[in-house]
Amino acid sequence: MKDIEAPLTKADVQKILGISERTLERWIKADLIPKPKLLGPARVYWSRAVIKAWLEKSLGTPEQELKRKRRRGRPRNSLDG
Repeated sequence: MKDIEAPLTKADVQKILGISERTLERWIKADLIPKPKLLGPARVYWSRAVIKAWLEKSLGTPEQELKRKRRRGRPRNSLDG
């Protein structure tokens, strides 16, 4: 039988992201983070795989981040000539 990973609670996601409960609620409302699934009438949770994929997409791989940093250091093209 496959090992089933425990779902992430609001507190878990807040800790992973280093944000407050209010910020997490705002991000959910603004669709900045995947919506949680309902687990009963008042409990929500996220799949670890969903949060991991969202973080990788949002932050990129280390190689993508390095490319972004290199591009930031380049001067912008001037329209003046």
